[in-house]
Amino acid sequence: NSDLITPPLNLTYFTDINITFTHYFREFSGSSATFSYSVDNGETWVQAGNWTSTTPNPTVFSLDVPEAEGQSQVRFKWNYTGTWGWYWSFDDLVVSGTYLGGPPAQVQMFHNSADPILTSADVYVDGLRYISNAGFGHNSGYKEFPSGDEVTVEVRASGSSETLYLAEHSFSPEEYYTLVLNGVSDHGAFTPNPDGHPISLDLNVLEGKMERGAYMMEVYFHNGVTDSPALDFRLLDGTMLAEQVGYGEITTEAVKMYAYKYFMEVFDSATG
Repeated sequence: NSDLITPPLNLTYFTDINITFTHYFREFSGSSATFSYSVDNGETWVQAGNWTSTTPNPTVFSLDVPEAEGQSQVRFKWNYTGTWGWYWSFDDLVVSGTYLGGPPAQVQMFHNSADPILTSADVYVDGLRYISNAGFGHNSGYKEFPSGDEVTVEVRASGSSETLYLAEHSFSPEEYYTLVLNGVSDHGAFTPNPDGHPISLDLNVLEGKMERGAYMMEVYFHNGVTDSPALDFRLLDGTMLAEQVGYGEITTEAVKMYAYKYFMEVFDSATG
């Protein structure tokens, strides 16, 4: 009387669950084989197969398990019982399903494009609008974006059907991202960047949650001025916070600062 039981399987984001395997049960007086599944980590079991006589070798067993869809603690169990019995063998085990996509990513956008036709922006993902009416100089707040596979991210002026930015991006489940909208849609109509950086409309993607506690905050520095050279950021007391931040760049490491009023200076990195 022996059990073979799988570890718990997390099928939260799967539908159309099916289990298939090949097996050979050789019967001896009183022996039996059963196959069962559980959706509550083995607290209760549903018997889905029972054999008491010898099967062809091999026999294919296939079962749809709709009860397992969306469940996080699914287990499968094979039990063989026999006294002075023969055996039960199985192989080619496959558990399959349709992936629905993982938990969403949390994405916010900061609108930093000074293009006059983009006073307000909408963000679309695979043709569906996820961020609406994001005003210049404002943060959209976190929105749930699809995670996993690459998606097409599109930026339009609010209320317009014209695509101003289009690119493929991917977002990890339950991760946090900040998108910074920079540049201009018609770069020929604006002063070029003195360091030669392109100023076409673009989205800078910063991964990680922006943390702000009651007493401490994490600060990133970004140069979003299209006609600006590389910049240094420092406090009035001379403390350097970030150096050589070129146009379109965001510092990759946060500076931890106490929540307080600071006076900051911004300088051309080349001239001070």
